[in-house]
Amino acid sequence: MGVSQLLDQFEGHWQLSRSIEQEHATMRGNATFSRIENDVLLYHEEGVLRLHNGHTVRCTRRYKFLAQGESLVILFNDGPDEGKTFVELAFSGEITGVLTAADKHYCGKDIYSVVYRLSLPDAYETDVCVSGPNKDYRAVTRYTRG
Repeated sequence: MGVSQLLDQFEGHWQLSRSIEQEHATMRGNATFSRIENDVLLYHEEGVLRLHNGHTVRCTRRYKFLAQGESLVILFNDGPDEGKTFVELAFSGEITGVLTAADKHYCGKDIYSVVYRLSLPDAYETDVCVSGPNKDYRAVTRYTRG
């Protein structure tokens, strides 16, 4: 499956469930992929983050997903890093039915180790381990068609 075809599989509405282990926090919400150009999708997530103390916070995040050659490039699409690359993913594993890709993102001295596991068209998962002097947590997000 080519990267452009992969983008087609993401397009639409998803429900998400995120667990942030070291923070003992969870998030529930929705994500939408909308086509804004031929090989570009806008990702927009909204949800409610429940902190370990029971407090809740509404949150949102935006990315752009681009088909670029043989890679899926994910750019920040909000905040101070808007337009900068978050990760570049080259997927493998079509034979097993689960496509997997990994990359690292450096934010100062903190390192985001990012893994995407795709069971498209119905589900996918992201696993982000963040380590460094300022951050230390793991966030696992499961997406299902919604």
